[in-house]
Amino acid sequence: KSMNKQWKDTVDKLYCGLELERKAVGVELLKDASQFENADAISLKRPINYCHMVAAATKGNRIKARNEDFLCRSAPRALGMESAELHNDHGANWARLGLYKDADLSRKVREELVYAKEARYGVLVAPAEQFEDFPDVILIVSNPYNCMRIVQGYAHHYGMPKSVNLIGNQAICLECTGRPYIVKDMNLSLLCIGTRHRAGWKDDEMAVGIPGGQFKEVVDGIINTINLMENDHNKELIEQKMKEKNILITGASQGIGAKTAEYLSAQGATVVLVARNADKLNSIQTNFSGRSYIVPYDLNDLEHMKTIFDFCIESINF
Repeated sequence: KSMNKQWKDTVDKLYCGLELERKAVGVELLKDASQFENADAISLKRPINYCHMVAAATKGNRIKARNEDFLCRSAPRALGMESAELHNDHGANWARLGLYKDADLSRKVREELVYAKEARYGVLVAPAEQFEDFPDVILIVSNPYNCMRIVQGYAHHYGMPKSVNLIGNQAICLECTGRPYIVKDMNLSLLCIGTRHRAGWKDDEMAVGIPGGQFKEVVDGIINTINLMENDHNKELIEQKMKEKNILITGASQGIGAKTAEYLSAQGATVVLVARNADKLNSIQTNFSGRSYIVPYDLNDLEHMKTIFDFCIESINF
């Protein structure tokens, strides 16, 4: 399977727009044994915690896991590999442990959490750039500043976050993966004591989970708010990273595509503009200050797609 160019460009822009110490992590929920067997990743020899898998992926590792591969049982219950109804269905365990002040509050907290209803066989966890296409969820563990920028990128396209829900428990599995996957909306997490002890996150780190369907717009929002939000030093760092990038932009003749292309060109990136209307592309290109190329082709045509990729590889050394 060839890499989705839009996905690759989005990941490239994320790493240009944010100064991340850890790799962004993609999470793909696997429906059946066949998908699991076909997933190109390390199979675990012994059970580990899901947050350990995510921490390993932030350092470049690619892991796949089934229900029996999870040491902490919160993740398989949150992600649909094991029924959550049989375990703490009404918050009784939390009440017994004294996590909340009484059984009634424990029950209410449990009712407000979301767990996957659709059964899943396993999970693939890997650095975002190792995926060929948009995964189910993209998880970013970073400092509050970068998480702020992610929220600003989200707000640029979607406005006020509508589904943020956090309690400082089940942070990586439920708050950052399960909830974004189920409600199809970004969520934030301050992490939890369990994952901080087990996975070794820093005290000044928190996390964001973004569903695959929102990731492109969130990253686009980060890029489009750089001038407004970033200081001059950060702008210089971003500009230098942009100059090292070749970026293909589809739908570049109007709207978000055109504005993104113009901004990236101004930052020094080499941009390839793809759309069907050559006249509009020519008109837009006149505003560019950096190196740019026009490819007036229809992405719905497979032959045109091949021509585009051949051009990028042969002429621009993508």
